[in-house]
Amino acid sequence: MAIGQDSVSVSLSLRTFQNFTLLEPIYTLPQTHSVLEGANSTQLLAGLQAAIQLKTPTAEVRSPRLEIVSGSWSNQTGRQWLNVSLTFNVAGVQTEDSGRVSVDLSWKSFRVESDIDAGGFEANNIGPRYLVDIARDIVASQPPTSEFVTIVYVADSHQVVATRFPVQVTRIATLNFTRLTAPISQWESPFAPLSQTKTWTFQGPQLGMSITRIIREPELDAGISYGLFYTYRAEVTAPFSSSANGDTVTFADVSELPEALMGLTIVAAIATGSGTFLFERRVLGGKIRKKTKR
Repeated sequence: MAIGQDSVSVSLSLRTFQNFTLLEPIYTLPQTHSVLEGANSTQLLAGLQAAIQLKTPTAEVRSPRLEIVSGSWSNQTGRQWLNVSLTFNVAGVQTEDSGRVSVDLSWKSFRVESDIDAGGFEANNIGPRYLVDIARDIVASQPPTSEFVTIVYVADSHQVVATRFPVQVTRIATLNFTRLTAPISQWESPFAPLSQTKTWTFQGPQLGMSITRIIREPELDAGISYGLFYTYRAEVTAPFSSSANGDTVTFADVSELPEALMGLTIVAAIATGSGTFLFERRVLGGKIRKKTKR
């Protein structure tokens, strides 16, 4: 987030990819390249406004822009990309007292509940729209757990039993930042005496969904994983003299700051997702193991 005179600008970036097509060749995400802004962003604005005002009733969302790109499946890389970029401004979260500005960031852990239609592509609730059917198919096609094979199902960092896997998958949404509930003051804040800024960072857990087959061998176990998942890293940067009390960041009045700090980034990337969704390795030995062709 970059603090201005009357609002905070937010930039979100999620970069994910799936490799379930290796497991189910008929499965792919729909391809799209859509942009929502201006006149066609009404649904997006309403969803963001409702989610953020649940956390901070005085907040007002302005000028949202969402771009979503879903590429084609690549046999060469064994992956299909899905990238989501979202920017918007939040007003009504700053107060000034005795030359100090306080910024309320408690709304950072918002979750948009509504669907977001981006040119026919569901940009938010991808779990119920694109993932639950493949989750059901995968559960139905797996062999039963035995002393030689163990199947592990994970949805949004929670390991679940097979019967609960599709239910958990329906809850997956791209615009879900509820894991950012920890107050800013509890985030990591490394000391940098030569810097003009102060930074707080938070590393989120692995989200999305995955299935891992663990094959028991006499000497080493082998694991093969398929999925669509990502991690995100949040960052708040403020002038060096800033302090955080819970989710409130306080610093000198922006009108009194040097010009070089007027456009300072306060949250550079509230959620930057990346991950590798196919790894075939020996769980204990760390050696790459190629999958045999069927």
